Amino acid sequence: WYEAALVFSGLISLSMVVVEFAGSTGVRNTSRLYQFSGLCSLFFVPLVWMYVSRRSDTMKTLAGIAAGIMMFGGLVLAGIQLPAIQQPVYSYFITDLDVQMERDYWNKLEPGTLVFDPIVFRSATLFARGSNASYTWYKSKPEWEALLEEPDPYALRASGYSYAYFDQISWDEIPTDIQKKYNDPCVTILNEVEDWRHDFRKLIDVRACEH
Repeated sequence: WYEAALVFSGLISLSMVVVEFAGSTGVRNTSRLYQFSGLCSLFFVPLVWMYVSRRSDTMKTLAGIAAGIMMFGGLVLAGIQLPAIQQPVYSYFITDLDVQMERDYWNKLEPGTLVFDPIVFRSATLFARGSNASYTWYKSKPEWEALLEEPDPYALRASGYSYAYFDQISWDEIPTDIQKKYNDPCVTILNEVEDWRHDFRKLIDVRACEH
């Protein structure tokens, strides 16, 4: 029954080619409806093999050539990817500066603490701590958007954040009067790294910034 259910799920996915998803996340997620359609190909291969095995040698030869052509692309791709495994590539929102922070602070901050970062998913990636920034992947919370406009350290603390993480671009976008508050005694810069371009990352402790 397990195999039957698996095959049936593939057939359901295959039938989704005539369905368009129009939910809150947009039409582009229609492709998720085809999640199990690949199972049809998986079970199609042995069926073809059984069919060809009962045919002439010419048919078997042609089937073998066709299979070789289909596998050739995978072999070429494997030849490229295997050497590349030795040189991992950072995600598009991660730089060498972020990697330095990650090596020092991954899962080192207190459990359950929140880290404010204008790039929401970056802080979770680097520190393994949440940000309480969004309702869903696509919809941010209004209170977080307000903090993004004016990331006052006292307001961050009042909203439950213990730390803030900034890059040069996000730091330069902070209003001058709020930037000055990061010189207050309650603010502690845990770590700051900089590269030759004078780009930097700051991990800031705001836990003492109580009104």
